[in-house]
Amino acid sequence: LSLDTTNMYLPGSVTDAEWREAAGRFKGAHAAVMGKHARGELGFIDLPEDAALLAQTTEFAARVRGRFTDVVILGIGGSALGPIALRTALRPPAWNQLSDERRGGLPKLHVLDNVDPDTIVATLDALDLARSLFVVISKSGGTAETMAQYLLVRGRLDAALGAQATEHLVFVTDPEKGSLRPIARREGLAALDIPANVGGRFSVLSPVGLLPAALVGIDVAAMLAGAADLRRRCATDDLTRNVAGAFAALQFLAHERHGKAVHVLMPYADPLRDFAAWFVQLWAESLGKIRPDGTSVGPTPVPALGATDQHSQVQLFMEGPADKTVTFLAVKG
Repeated sequence: LSLDTTNMYLPGSVTDAEWREAAGRFKGAHAAVMGKHARGELGFIDLPEDAALLAQTTEFAARVRGRFTDVVILGIGGSALGPIALRTALRPPAWNQLSDERRGGLPKLHVLDNVDPDTIVATLDALDLARSLFVVISKSGGTAETMAQYLLVRGRLDAALGAQATEHLVFVTDPEKGSLRPIARREGLAALDIPANVGGRFSVLSPVGLLPAALVGIDVAAMLAGAADLRRRCATDDLTRNVAGAFAALQFLAHERHGKAVHVLMPYADPLRDFAAWFVQLWAESLGKIRPDGTSVGPTPVPALGATDQHSQVQLFMEGPADKTVTFLAVKG
């Protein structure tokens, strides 16, 4: 992974003096984050090397391999967008439209991330419930949309399969708290853990993302190894060597000093299309805040796809208000 920031220093953009100032401020910000991690508040940093969660995931996936033709995620926000991004990026195009043979006998992966009755009913009507697995993802078990989906699905499973309905459900939730964990214990349902100190939007490297990925044949151990490598690269407070820190600092300067309040993420590969949508959720939910003084902060993220959006949005990006940064994503091969 490399980051080319050359165009962020063009005239009218970030200056050398601003970059040097940011490098000093970044050391303090980095120390604050590492302090929170040391106090156990930021568990997502530890996910790439959490062997127990990886074992939970791979053992369950191995246990059910070959039993299901369809896997359906019930979730919203990061519980849906992260798994969608992984499926699109790391499985062949149009995965769900491929034949069983082309998928190597692995299941289709559907994500119900809304409560539109037309979509939900159409999806359920197309499934063979006896060959379907439903992954219910909610850390608290109190997410209204996800629990509404669960109640509908549970009713259908009970009606169609009776006592075997529980074999077609797996929960991904808090290890101890919330509404789903007691149901799992009472009914003997499979349940995988979202660590208590991992926020939902940062949970894709827990079973939230790992389980759906493993079920459709993604090498989740390799994915975690890549995440661990990038985490090591971002462990330094030297802004010239911390790729995530450099991206963050430049976007901060563009917004705070140069009025660039819109941040466009534009991949140039179809498999990364849904990564851009996931980025929007992570960025907007994490950075859109009200300060203690009552003022608001948070640049607006926008997804785009090259070359598609060169014929859709780029006219505005190029000749509209000069209030945007554009980050291009490209793959080497």
